[in-house]
Amino acid sequence: MRIPLRGVSALVILLFSCSTLTRVQQTIDGLESRKGYGPVPANFKKIRLVLMPFDNSAEMKAFDIVPDGDYSGNILGLQDTPANLESSDSQAAAAPPRSPDALVPLTIGPGKPAAENSKPDVDRILPGDLYREIAETELFQSGRFEVVPYHLFIEERRRIDPELADPASTLAAARNLNIELLVSGDCTDFEIKQSASFWKVPLWALLLLGSLAINDRRLREVAVQTVIRVMLATPVESGFWKAGIGWENVDVEVEVGLNLRAAKQAGSIAFSEESTTRRTESIRNLDLLVWKETNRIRIQKTSAGRQIRIGVIDLVQKISSQTDQGLR
Repeated sequence: MRIPLRGVSALVILLFSCSTLTRVQQTIDGLESRKGYGPVPANFKKIRLVLMPFDNSAEMKAFDIVPDGDYSGNILGLQDTPANLESSDSQAAAAPPRSPDALVPLTIGPGKPAAENSKPDVDRILPGDLYREIAETELFQSGRFEVVPYHLFIEERRRIDPELADPASTLAAARNLNIELLVSGDCTDFEIKQSASFWKVPLWALLLLGSLAINDRRLREVAVQTVIRVMLATPVESGFWKAGIGWENVDVEVEVGLNLRAAKQAGSIAFSEESTTRRTESIRNLDLLVWKETNRIRIQKTSAGRQIRIGVIDLVQKISSQTDQGLR
């Protein structure tokens, strides 16, 4: 059996083409999941609503959302990132440098606690606050809602109850401002888990194909037997099996859970829905950061917003559909 070198090259090109096609298809799927809202019914009167502070049941114990910005002086570089975020300082110091393809981080975890009395290096953004900000935009974009700024609502409530101690002042302020729905939400889950690395042509496969492409029959047999013996004698945990040529990309699974509720002036629930989205993302796309001082994983606001927005669109489409059917 003789496989020409052109065949080996074609195989490698085919593998990379499949990789590129897969990434393009993932992008198309992501865009398809963000379809616009349907047309507003004729003579539809917009519903006045106010968004209350959203909860953060997810608590973000594994990592933090931070404002967009340049954190190059605070984060670990690709060459000095420890292999395990929960390892000790001595282990991290002894860890070999990573190649640029290895990226960061391969282990998603809580990291080490910050030193006592240390000054916070950056303010966190709670998922609930980010969720509320995105939901306010999407509700307005749907064309069915008139969003009353929260500061106007809280000013009216303080006029009724300066101490904000009486829960009944919430509904009273809504009636005074002609607010029909009080919308609240909760970010119940926000997890990032390692998924897989793929599209790397293994070294052993290249060696085997190369030996099969040798024209001389005797030399080809010797080369094939040598490669097979090396493969049989190499331990499974050896780096030989991980070596290869190509683009190694680390993917992670992102899971976001949200719920949205709307209450009428009388206090009854008019809308209550949940949305859970699971996506496979590249670490490059997520722009995950690992802090030098604590090894804590953080994600910038824009990247976190992309994940939350998909679930928010799903919920706003549901409440918009119900408003078309008479939700008030």
